[in-house]
Amino acid sequence: MATALRLTAEACPSMIRPTRELVAEVAREHGLSERRARDVKLCVHEAIANVSCHAYKGRPGPVDVTVQDLGDVLAVAVSDHGAGAPSRICNPSAMGLRLMSHLSTRCTVRAHDDGMEVEMVFQVPSPTPRSEPPPVHRDTRLLHF
Repeated sequence: MATALRLTAEACPSMIRPTRELVAEVAREHGLSERRARDVKLCVHEAIANVSCHAYKGRPGPVDVTVQDLGDVLAVAVSDHGAGAPSRICNPSAMGLRLMSHLSTRCTVRAHDDGMEVEMVFQVPSPTPRSEPPPVHRDTRLLHF
């Protein structure tokens, strides 16, 4: 397990865009397609927006964003240390949670004594296996492709 990104920032609307762009870039660097990186970006946007709107009841507070490369999946966690989410946010039929669940391979919401965490997992495509090197025919010294 390798941590690809770990950051803490003040949860406010102005930090959403740069953070989601950074997480999407990390996702691309770890093998996700452009389309899947956009899905990651949208999920991170929604998770941070929820923290910004609900976690600290209008006061400033930290949001933690972590991206871990687990080999076959990329795990993206957004967590806060606030008051917890209103019941409408934790409701599985809530629009934001449905969106994150639909776009990720798996989405888990955890309530802690000191806040909430949303973990979204995205499948990393298997690398294309390397083919055998092209044969070299020594008598003609040609390389066949």
